[in-house]
Amino acid sequence: MPGPMTMHAALQLNALSLALLAVAGVAFFRQRRGVLVIAAVLFFPLTAAATVGLWWPLSPPAAALILALTLGVPLIALALFAVDVAWAPFCFEMTYLTILCWLLCPLAVVLNYVAMALGLSGGAR
Repeated sequence: MPGPMTMHAALQLNALSLALLAVAGVAFFRQRRGVLVIAAVLFFPLTAAATVGLWWPLSPPAAALILALTLGVPLIALALFAVDVAWAPFCFEMTYLTILCWLLCPLAVVLNYVAMALGLSGGAR
C-alpha cells in the first residue's frame, strides 16, 4: 500500500498532468497526432500516480473508484475508438467516446486538487 504523498510532490505531479492535458488538447485540435499520443501516454500514468498517492491515504475505495471512472473508462473508450478506426467492427459513430475522454480526464486532475485540499485541511480522516 502506498504511503502518503508529500504535498510538494503531489502539486508537481498534478501540475504536470494538467499541462500534459492542455498539450493534448491543443494537439488534438491542431491535428498533431504524434504530440497527442505522447502527451496522452505521459498523462495517464502521471495522473494515476497522483491519484493513488493523494487519495489512497484518505480512502482506498475512493482512490479505486476515481481511477476506474476517470482514467479506466477513458482508456477503454480510447481502445474501442482505436479498434473501430482500424478495423471498423462496430460501425458506430465513435466520436462520442472521445468526448467522454475529454470530460473525464480533467475530472481526475480536479479531484486530485480536491484531495490536496482535504489533505491540507486534515479532513476525510
